[in-house]
Amino acid sequence: MSRCTPRPIRWRLAVVTWLALAVVVSVVSHLGRPVFEAMPVVVDTVVLTGVVVVVMTWLVMPTVTRRLAGFLGGPTP
Repeated sequence: MSRCTPRPIRWRLAVVTWLALAVVVSVVSHLGRPVFEAMPVVVDTVVLTGVVVVVMTWLVMPTVTRRLAGFLGGPTP
């Protein structure tokens, strides 16, 4: 017997991702401001997006999706 994990409801996952991304971008931008101000815009953008992708992929989203699994999966039948 295999257990199927319900797929997240897309609009809920999109909203959760958007909110988490907004928080991570704000925090990284604020904490990195002194460093980012000294960089050219292109380098600043590449570094900022690289840090945000790593933080979202390996820290934030696994935790958020685990904690909000009930909300993301919708009502159980």
